[in-house]
Amino acid sequence: MDSRRPAPLERDGERRAVSDALDRAHAGAGGLVLVEGPAGIGKTTLLRAARDEATARGMRVLTARGGVLESDLEHGVLRQLLDRAVLAVPPDRRAALLDGPAAPAAAIFGPGPADPGPIHDPTLDLLHGLGWLVAHLADDGPLLLLVDDAHWSDPASLRALAFLAGRLGELPVLLLVGTRDPEPGPAEHPLRELAALGDAVVLRPDVLSPRAIRTLLVAAFGGVEVPEALVGACAEATGGNPFFATELVTEVVGAHEDPGRIDPATVARIGPGAVRRSLLL
Repeated sequence: MDSRRPAPLERDGERRAVSDALDRAHAGAGGLVLVEGPAGIGKTTLLRAARDEATARGMRVLTARGGVLESDLEHGVLRQLLDRAVLAVPPDRRAALLDGPAAPAAAIFGPGPADPGPIHDPTLDLLHGLGWLVAHLADDGPLLLLVDDAHWSDPASLRALAFLAGRLGELPVLLLVGTRDPEPGPAEHPLRELAALGDAVVLRPDVLSPRAIRTLLVAAFGGVEVPEALVGACAEATGGNPFFATELVTEVVGAHEDPGRIDPATVARIGPGAVRRSLLL
């Protein structure tokens, strides 16, 4: 892990679960880890820590991230995940990756959608080809496939990932997916399919305790002791949401360099503005 990046607070259980999954992938028994939760709960932070750990282990890491503007682009997230691994290699290596039963997966990387029909579903041949393509990529060593903000992924990519996740048990490949709780929409059913896979490890990070909020405040104030009333006010204003707490602590530190001189009653007025600006971004 990057030593300049602090470890996520109160996430030891989740990090152990991811480490165990990386161990299994190294041993050739891959699988799926799904990190679910509301906005700001720390899913991306956990995924970054997993990426750092996988890199330190010598694993190859391929990443993708869902986005609102790309959610209607068929196979957009899948292309984002695998494009560089397939297209940024010499032609002979690309031919080897897409050789034999992996050949149908080449349709994903073309200029247009793989399936031009009105129903945006990958064909069975394409899905099998995708599985073989990932197997060929894993021939070079253990692999971490990391997808963040999967709730904004296109449904075709999610269905392909669900198909792939069920076939990683004999490959040195870990699929790590971060997503909000499924909501009504095109991505809802594919996300529920992912969570329902029998071997999936589903992690749901909890809110931070007041003790963790105190740790954030003390660190932000350079190790100075923080009044209990200020800790309680920050915990109440953020509900323990890590993202909200970090934003609020930044605002509180900017309000006064001495935490003992900050009126806890003002925290409720500071908090909503900071959170609102961040959510708009």
